[in-house]
Amino acid sequence: MTTVILDYQASVPSSFFAGTPAVTVPQTPTQLQIADLGLFLPNITSSSANNQVLLTADVGVRNLGPIFNNDVVFHIYRDGREIFNTIVGLQIPGPVTSDYNISFNTIDENVPFGFHIYQLTVYAFIQTAQSTIQVVGPITFSGLGLGSG
Repeated sequence: MTTVILDYQASVPSSFFAGTPAVTVPQTPTQLQIADLGLFLPNITSSSANNQVLLTADVGVRNLGPIFNNDVVFHIYRDGREIFNTIVGLQIPGPVTSDYNISFNTIDENVPFGFHIYQLTVYAFIQTAQSTIQVVGPITFSGLGLGSG
């Protein structure tokens, strides 16, 4: 079976640390959209059941405050429907600031032919009102569409 690259897109709203002003991550249930991209999967393979989109994200965050063990939750949506989520614990030893570069990826399988919008969002679980989590960059979000048949 032959694998074909159907499309590739990348979204780089912030490509370097502190390249844009820090944005405070809201607490659950409010989500902050930090990146999006569009992919077109043409009908050139035998079936969309074999279509996959490899999604990769890198996000720089900062944990501020006196309490450790705050969490951030990332979601990826395809066309408004959630396809992936992950929770990442942020720990700091006392009243200091810690910076993190969080990387993750997933595969969206059985993607129908056509144009699709992928959105990357984040929200926080914060232990105390004195703590804050910020997106500080870099942010990259990419998608590679593959088909076989």
